[in-house]
Amino acid sequence: MHQTQMIEIFAAINQDNDININGQLITVLVGAVSGFIAAATTNLVNLFFKQQETDAQNRLKYLNPLRLALEETYNRIYEIKTRLEKRKAEESIFMEIKNEEIANQNPDWFIGNGCYLISTCYLIACLFYQIRKVREDLAYLKLAKGNDTTLWQLMFRVNRAFAREYGIYYVTQYSIGNDIHISESNRVMAYREFCELIRNKEKGVWLNGLLNFCIETGKGRNEQRLDEILDSIISLSRFLEKSMKSDASIKARMLSEELPFSKRMSHLK
Repeated sequence: MHQTQMIEIFAAINQDNDININGQLITVLVGAVSGFIAAATTNLVNLFFKQQETDAQNRLKYLNPLRLALEETYNRIYEIKTRLEKRKAEESIFMEIKNEEIANQNPDWFIGNGCYLISTCYLIACLFYQIRKVREDLAYLKLAKGNDTTLWQLMFRVNRAFAREYGIYYVTQYSIGNDIHISESNRVMAYREFCELIRNKEKGVWLNGLLNFCIETGKGRNEQRLDEILDSIISLSRFLEKSMKSDASIKARMLSEELPFSKRMSHLK
């Protein structure tokens, strides 16, 4: 065999080896890239669902307490309106009392004759706190596009309804919500603590607007304001139910209390 032929044979063998090595390398690289893409995709999907779960938990954390406060307040305001329609002229549905006399009442009064009046104030104050809390933490809710603006507007509508006809001024609503929040334990005051706040003549003065509102409402003054309050609460509650994909809580509450439905509640049937 000539030297030239030997060189050609070795060259052919080396070429075949290069092809095999390159093919194996490509196979390894393709496998590695595919594995990386699969792992990255899995991680992204897991992160997406984890974020979705976190967002849902945040919505429950902030919106569910607001929904409950709306339900409680609606039930009480609706009950007051119903009682006003049945009362005799100029007869108060609350015990006759002046604002300045409330702070001097004994604790027994707050769980007796004055309980309906003061508990009404308490429920409204709790609503103000929940609205304030959601407004401050709106960035954490991750609502659908445009829903954050809608939520803001609907909450403001509730605030505005309570402020109508020189009711509870808008800026004091925020203050009332702040006053009933205990920052040390990050919770809302219990009813007893709220009563003690009212009896504190130095601090309780900031609740005078709320007390006056309830006293005047009990006498049937500015009764038309109640319609706007009820309508605004229903609008906000419906929005929350849609956002949280939950049942109509106000409807369920009204049925459990066996209270009659009004025309404004026809959409809940």
